[in-house]
Amino acid sequence: MRPLWQRSIIYLTLVVLSVAIGIWAILYFDLAGHVLISLDSNGTASSESTAAGAPPTGQQQPGVSSSPEQAASSPKGKPNPPPVRAKVERGRLIARFKGRVISDEQFQLTQTIDGLELISQGKFYLRLLIVNATINYSQQIQWGGDFRPQRYSLVARGPLGLGDRSIQIEIGLQQATIINGNSKTRRPLPSGPFFLAGSFSSYLVLPKILSAHAQAVRLELPVLPSGWRGETAPGQGVSERADLASSLTLERTGAATLIGNGPEAKQLQVERYSLKIGELVSDFFIKDNRFIGSLSQPAGPDQLSVYRADIFPQGFHLK
Repeated sequence: MRPLWQRSIIYLTLVVLSVAIGIWAILYFDLAGHVLISLDSNGTASSESTAAGAPPTGQQQPGVSSSPEQAASSPKGKPNPPPVRAKVERGRLIARFKGRVISDEQFQLTQTIDGLELISQGKFYLRLLIVNATINYSQQIQWGGDFRPQRYSLVARGPLGLGDRSIQIEIGLQQATIINGNSKTRRPLPSGPFFLAGSFSSYLVLPKILSAHAQAVRLELPVLPSGWRGETAPGQGVSERADLASSLTLERTGAATLIGNGPEAKQLQVERYSLKIGELVSDFFIKDNRFIGSLSQPAGPDQLSVYRADIFPQGFHLK
């Protein structure tokens, strides 16, 4: 039998070895766990992590896009309709009357299968005796898929309240409700499309209506005045009384060439129409279903011209 001191040394050695093996085992499995976690975070999921909360194979996680094959079909296997892409047209319209600018307007016209929306901001320039005044306005018009107006809004602000107005028009099947400031009026409406006479950018809808009618050579529409320049026309000129006209006609007269004013003298081939609103008769020019401009007739010092300043910065004349 070994002496007591030898047995004590052997016993302590075994204890130390046991502790060392235990510590090694703990460190080994802890390191292995970190390695597995690192692999899982890089995209290799273990069966334990799937069972713990990830969806089983073939089941999509919430908020995660499905595969292209799954996205291309509905749950019943029917193809989903393609996304609707809006056509957006942006530009700038300037109107001149008697040689001076009376309106300068930035616009955005958005077209979808559901209809059209026009949003514009502009300035309307007035001359009161010897004082010039500027009225800032913002306007919105919405049309349905049949190009029938659905609603209209206008907010205008002038110096010291001059020319201030707020107009809302809600359009139903048979009548329009016009809220102008504190007053409310109702007007009967036709059942089909009509022209809502807002600012000059409201002309932008006419080529779209022509296009929907297979480029009809003649178009006739009732007119609903919006009152954007006030309840009565601001003057007695033909162009000013046109704001209160009851109908318009647009009739194709042929092709034309427009030449830009200024040194560049840009030329553009367009379709030419005759536009009549009340007593105002104008040449109305269209290119690729877009309004390019108009020139009232007859030409002279009282001519009203409206033009796309983003195409012809200084206006245009006929070749």
